[in-house]
Amino acid sequence: MERTKFILDEKEMPTSWYNILPDLPEPLPPVLHPATGKPVTPDDLAPIFPMALIMQEFSPERYIEIPEEVQRFKQLYGLDVVQWWGLTETTAHVTCQPVDGTGKLGSVGKALPGWEVKIVDDNGKELPPNQSGEIIVSGPIMKGYYNNPQATAETIRDGWLYTGDVGKVDGDGELFILGRKKEMIIAKGQNIYPSDIEDVLYTHPKVAEAAVVGIPDELRGEVVRAVISLKAGEAATEPEIKRFCLERIANYKVPKQVIFLDSLPKTAAGKIRKEDLKK
Repeated sequence: MERTKFILDEKEMPTSWYNILPDLPEPLPPVLHPATGKPVTPDDLAPIFPMALIMQEFSPERYIEIPEEVQRFKQLYGLDVVQWWGLTETTAHVTCQPVDGTGKLGSVGKALPGWEVKIVDDNGKELPPNQSGEIIVSGPIMKGYYNNPQATAETIRDGWLYTGDVGKVDGDGELFILGRKKEMIIAKGQNIYPSDIEDVLYTHPKVAEAAVVGIPDELRGEVVRAVISLKAGEAATEPEIKRFCLERIANYKVPKQVIFLDSLPKTAAGKIRKEDLKK
């Protein structure tokens, strides 16, 4: 994996912004001061930047808040990790964790002032806490897609923006992102979110990259396919991966197919091209 430089941007706001790759490299790269180009130490950062906001284009195949990586980041840089969520269509972020770093692991925080967040089913009916469905938001959203009234009408309904993201809100109002609605796999009537399986695969010590997709099946509707790239010098088998998953997730989520590739296909932005993995 390519190393990424974390560039410290000195501003009046006591906040440091980073763009972090889903897989933090070993070892973590230094924060470089824009003026000197030299690594910045935690002691240098602490008086000026008490937290780090994680900026990330959401990718359901790998959610950024993985406990081990968050802990390593905090230990190295001496900064709290704060997660937030928003969309281009919302013009700003919609939710944010507490800025003191006390947010729940895996959560992107609560709705910020001026925003409402709901979880709805396929009919637009609001769901109770801890049930997963599509995330819709109301607030200072976009007016619409330029010269595309059909897409606008599909996305904005009765003042609510239908995000296409799947998530749940717990009893405390904390939002958890689970994946993209269009990527959900339905196998024998069971809803399966690829991220549930991908999170498990990424904990396997031999796995470098993983993506999960649904493949059409006459009997089940869809079956789960896992496509994996192994770390350099490692070897693994399909039964080994299936056993690993079965020990950690429900049987119906265990991949029926496991395919190994040298590397996973990606877009120019570095996101895994899941459509290519269905072929």
